[in-house]
Amino acid sequence: DPDKPGESRIVFSIEAKSINTNERKRDNHLRTDEFLHVSKYPEITFKSRSITRADDQTYKVTGDLTIKDVTRQVTLDLRFLGMRKNPLDPGQTIAGFESRLTLNRLDYNVGTGKFVEMGVVGEDVDILVTLEMVRRQ
Repeated sequence: DPDKPGESRIVFSIEAKSINTNERKRDNHLRTDEFLHVSKYPEITFKSRSITRADDQTYKVTGDLTIKDVTRQVTLDLRFLGMRKNPLDPGQTIAGFESRLTLNRLDYNVGTGKFVEMGVVGEDVDILVTLEMVRRQ
């Protein structure tokens, strides 16, 4: 509810196996137990704790991000992209949002420092989150 963001909640999950760096061999390696271990941890999840309006176009969404066996609190600067009636279902309103954040993968036990030392993979991972939310009238 754009008028009551504090009463809203955002929960999403990402299939860990869906990682795509546009390099098949690297993606397959990232799915192994050495990095994301997708057979044991198939989902990356986010559950909001609080949502506040920062300005007309941005919401601060603080919540718990779980990757593998590690949960950490993060804050997303969620940018509002627009809202409209669903052309396929007039009883729904659709809103779009996006956020970018950078995480240190080692904080989530994704890989080890040996790859950083080798100069193969850095510690920081840039993440783009795009959300389409639906509200029934």
